[in-house]
Amino acid sequence: TTQHWLTKWPIQECKGVQYEKPMLCSGTTVGTRVAMLRYLEIMYAEMKVWINDTKCRFNINGDDQSMHNYLFYSGQLPFANAIPHRSGGIVNTVGVDGARTWKQHTKEQQELYGKDIPE
Repeated sequence: TTQHWLTKWPIQECKGVQYEKPMLCSGTTVGTRVAMLRYLEIMYAEMKVWINDTKCRFNINGDDQSMHNYLFYSGQLPFANAIPHRSGGIVNTVGVDGARTWKQHTKEQQELYGKDIPE
């Protein structure tokens, strides 16, 4: 959710608000050409705000995730729709799920064969 540190802390510090909503992935954003150009304009403008405001600068990777969630949940992307995870959309982001699957597979292979699996 947006209560995860990746979004909760930066949005709270920068914008003074909190959301308790499903976290949206900024790494996979698709749409029509017109919608994507509009999204990029809005995202770029927000990035400039975060860059220029010292309370919005964080020494972390992934603050675009915070901006993406902030823009969506603050109503600044009225043309955008969130597609619930693995609900039949055209994109399924692997991310954490893929890492967990690989870790479990590696553990099982190590137990079965007694050796490390190359990453």
